Amino acid sequence: MKLHHLINSLVLFSSVTLGFTPSAFAIPKGTTGSQIETMPQDSFILDNGLKVLLLQNTGAQISGASISVAGGQMSSPATLQGLPHLLEHIIFLGSEKYPNPNDWHQFVSKHSGWSNGSTQSDLTRFQFQVESQGVKEGLARLSAMLFTPNINEETVKIGLSEVDKEFASKKNNEWQGILSVIRANVNPEHPGSKFGIGNADSLAATPIELISALKQYQEEFYIPENMTLAVYTNEDLTAMRSYIEKTFKRDFSLFDRASLTLSSWMKPDVKSPSELPLFNNESQAALISVETNSQNHTLDLRFELPAATDAKTYAIYQLVADLLGHEGEGSILSTLKQYNLATSLNTVFQGDGQNEVLDIYIELTEHGVSSYFTLIMIVFDYIDLLLTEEMPAYVQTEKAKLLQFKKSASGRQDVADWLGELSNDMLRMPSANWTTYKLTPRDVTQQSIVTAIRPWLSPERMQMILTSPSVKGLNETPYFGTKYSVSKFEEKVVESWKNIKEQHVVRKISYPQPNPYIKNWDTKSVYINRVQYGKRVNKIKTVDFPDSLDATVVVNISTDELSLSEKTAKAYNLAQKLVLMSRFETALGKDQYFAEQAGYRVRAEQTVGGIRLTFSGRREGISMFIANVMNNALKVCTDQAEYDRLSIHAAHKLNTYLNKNNFNAVSYDTELTAIGYKQTSDKVISYLEGFVDDLDNKAIFDTYVAGQAAKEGVFDIYYAGDVAFLKNNHLFSQFGYDIVSAPKYWSNGSQTFKFLSSQTVKQGLINLSWNDATSMRFTGSIGADEYARLLIHRELWETKFKNYMRQEKQIAYHAGVRLSKMVLRPSIDFIIETNEKNSEAPSSAFDQFFKDGFENLTDDEIEAAKRQALQRFNAAVRTQQGALDMMQREMHATQQLEFIGVKALFTKAIMNAEITPLM
Repeated sequence: MKLHHLINSLVLFSSVTLGFTPSAFAIPKGTTGSQIETMPQDSFILDNGLKVLLLQNTGAQISGASISVAGGQMSSPATLQGLPHLLEHIIFLGSEKYPNPNDWHQFVSKHSGWSNGSTQSDLTRFQFQVESQGVKEGLARLSAMLFTPNINEETVKIGLSEVDKEFASKKNNEWQGILSVIRANVNPEHPGSKFGIGNADSLAATPIELISALKQYQEEFYIPENMTLAVYTNEDLTAMRSYIEKTFKRDFSLFDRASLTLSSWMKPDVKSPSELPLFNNESQAALISVETNSQNHTLDLRFELPAATDAKTYAIYQLVADLLGHEGEGSILSTLKQYNLATSLNTVFQGDGQNEVLDIYIELTEHGVSSYFTLIMIVFDYIDLLLTEEMPAYVQTEKAKLLQFKKSASGRQDVADWLGELSNDMLRMPSANWTTYKLTPRDVTQQSIVTAIRPWLSPERMQMILTSPSVKGLNETPYFGTKYSVSKFEEKVVESWKNIKEQHVVRKISYPQPNPYIKNWDTKSVYINRVQYGKRVNKIKTVDFPDSLDATVVVNISTDELSLSEKTAKAYNLAQKLVLMSRFETALGKDQYFAEQAGYRVRAEQTVGGIRLTFSGRREGISMFIANVMNNALKVCTDQAEYDRLSIHAAHKLNTYLNKNNFNAVSYDTELTAIGYKQTSDKVISYLEGFVDDLDNKAIFDTYVAGQAAKEGVFDIYYAGDVAFLKNNHLFSQFGYDIVSAPKYWSNGSQTFKFLSSQTVKQGLINLSWNDATSMRFTGSIGADEYARLLIHRELWETKFKNYMRQEKQIAYHAGVRLSKMVLRPSIDFIIETNEKNSEAPSSAFDQFFKDGFENLTDDEIEAAKRQALQRFNAAVRTQQGALDMMQREMHATQQLEFIGVKALFTKAIMNAEITPLM
């Protein structure tokens, strides 16, 4: 089951966060599950009730903490819905000990870290990560913020403005509208029906009333007894325990009790799951039709189950989700595709310790919108398979093997996100080893599946949500105004789905076939030699990560048609490039699902020079994975149906990214402008949609896009992983035999890009507005010196920019700084997303920010920014992806240098950079 990121927005109740989405399995970057198992750790409960988990990694450069509070959106007062979310924002705006509203953000920036807050259905979470030497100060500041926050007229005004603008940015988002329909069809007596995001209307009260309500809520919920704290540190655990006992020692006499220390794992008190049913009776065994503007048609089948508050139930649910969501032959999805009913399917269990919902989320074809009766029959046919037919033994074996792979693979998750999951689990999962329960194989019997799901996965308990522009809604949700209708199914229809075997349908569904990517690869075979396309350099650039069990390989492909030029700087050419990128990402067809299950990934990105492919996965099998992807993707003979599917996939992927928020849209279009495209992303999407059924475009793709890449493409390869393993096993030993010169779109090795250098887009700025978002991009000259300068500017202005826009100007819901990864020239973007309708307001705010900032800039600030830039740089290059990114940034000027030489080059550039105004 691969989880499309859209399904993450269809949670039980909307989770309000400020930016980070954790991965499915909690492993921090650079660490393996096996290392976590042997990591020194301590767990204890303070005498005031705070539950603490300490984890030690003596080599950790980055440390952090997360604290979860048992009170979230469902705890909102009925008359002030969204109050917990408002308090979350205010917590970051200072405390009695650190009263300046910017103190926390300045501290995090100073230590090259980030922080995040999220108000979820049943809890509120605060997390941060910094350089290890700053973690103690971070804990002291976090304690002060949580227990003695600055709740006053100034912070309430700022927080309320942020909450309202956050709502305004979501109001026209269709996925948020669908969430509002889900809330509208929750049992009205259940707290899940509350409007947990909040806005100015739901929080309408005088400042005095809001201050009083916030203080009362904070005093009731923000108590140690109600909290769990997870900390990751490189310090001695005994010393850190002593520090935490001192720092978080609050005198809550009502909750004082004898200090408890558990020799193994704590079992924190968890509120019993709600006895109230989550679903409204009127919306079960019913069709909820949601009127939308997008052209997508989706069906979301939802089932309420008991919450997974123990590791065994969690394991059962995950296996059921995997089986319902598998995509190979005999799956629900493959069967739906045979009947032309659906294009994709995702399944996920999502719970909060009190409630659990199984979502089966399906993207429909036009035919599927009117044929959902057959679709649901197929779904219940598969559920009946799970209830009546024994699983093949290899299903369990493969599941255990996959968990083993995940345990051995290095994590790609930020420390703070990992700790956030742990502190959540400490509240929600009383009987689990929180660091490893998701990676621990468990024997799930047929009977345990039957016991767990039979009473719940039935037609009479199902909510069915259809979203489509072809339906008309009679009702309207509060605040969002999303139109929907509810109609109960006739009893005979429900009975027909219950008695699926009586329908005399030929069962085409089955358990998944054995996964070809789960095996012990023959490491002496040179699978990569199967790729017989394009030209190749004679040397693979390598970065050594000794003893790494996984690897990352980057392949840069460049051709005349894929590289930016006067001829190709058009939306049409970019659209064709995106089609080729989709072909790489879907090259394995039905085996794509199996490869992803085994941990192999390929990501395609557009670059100025062509396409960058990033392959990742276990080192033993990555060679074969690359060979299979390349062989399948670089075939010239494409039938029209496949070309249509690729065009639709590319359009959908781009549309999804742009529709996530306007912040992304303006950033993407600024990127296109900076690299010379004459038209914006809307035009690119219109071309992609127009490619369907167009034979001429298919012929051009075959000959000039995929065909040229296969015959004339220049392949530039980078490997990050265990170099000793690479050399000893000869995975790539004969890969390169054709020595080629630098591609012609580079000028004399100086990295001066002909097309860009002839344009007006030179060292300077681009200002672009897109709906409710504005971007200002500063594009510099070529080389390490300019990139180093922009790294320093990011440290100088990132936190100041966010605070200035959100707190002083109060015009931006979302403000941020991004370094460009696509363009050859080093570039930095300052972006704001706002609900201000006056386009002059963001532009004038930019001007004022930079004017004030440079006038008040000090030498000490510049020196501090240099140190922070170097620290962040060093943290990045310690990861495989970061190391490869850095090598590629100077790949032509320094292609003879080893990685250590590139690193030294950038280190010197950062420390010697001359800082000049951006404007």
